[in-house]
Amino acid sequence: MRVARSGLHGLKRLRARRPRFRATLRRVFSANSAIKDTVKDTTSTNPPRPTPCIEQDLDGDGKEKDLAPTRPTIEYAKSAARAFCEMPNHVLLILATDGDHDAREERLIREIMAVDTVTWEEAQPKLQQMRQLNSKGMVLATMPHKVGLTVALSAGVCSVPLCFNLTTAMWFNEHFVTTDVPPDSDLETWLEVGSWTWNWMEPPLGQISFFLLTLQFARSQLQNIGLKPYTSWLSNARARRMSGAYPMYNKKIVEDFAISDPL
Repeated sequence: MRVARSGLHGLKRLRARRPRFRATLRRVFSANSAIKDTVKDTTSTNPPRPTPCIEQDLDGDGKEKDLAPTRPTIEYAKSAARAFCEMPNHVLLILATDGDHDAREERLIREIMAVDTVTWEEAQPKLQQMRQLNSKGMVLATMPHKVGLTVALSAGVCSVPLCFNLTTAMWFNEHFVTTDVPPDSDLETWLEVGSWTWNWMEPPLGQISFFLLTLQFARSQLQNIGLKPYTSWLSNARARRMSGAYPMYNKKIVEDFAISDPL
């Protein structure tokens, strides 16, 4: 009797679940049909892409299929994008994520088009206006970079005659070093001059090299604890200024463009 009653209760539960099961099947079938319609619309609007490879019996053994690459057609080659303005949005997003400035610029142009309801050509004046704002004040802000570049190049060029040119070495020794001058027989070649001048050139060059090494190590520690060096701080400051001046546009798109724009 207990077995019969449990069997009857099981049948009742199955009958109660049948309508819900049918409803679930209907939802699954409707979702499948919607996906098929979307795929049909996509393939009808986009040109067909060539398959990367097809199965062919290349060696003629008749047993296994080999993979042979196909070649793109002329029509497919004509449909290839040749400029950033021809690329789809998802491709620009991938390139912009990788840091490509041209892709970020094109994304900003499309953001201006979408927000201001203008064409691509009509969005160019606003882009130029944003460029001018982004470059404002950069002459003074990049002065440390310019001074460092000038000092580094000057020191590198001047170090060669200071080490190996006898006339320059004699003048530098007379005004700054005042060490004993070797006899003329020990200063006949530029290598002999270098062996003499290296007595006073080695300490400053070694100390400067060590100082630069410690600066590089300190910079890496700043990055490890989340602090930004001067150049990164400057780029982010420009990005904040740009996004604050144009709050009507997407903040991420505007800041990405401002950061990747050259100083």
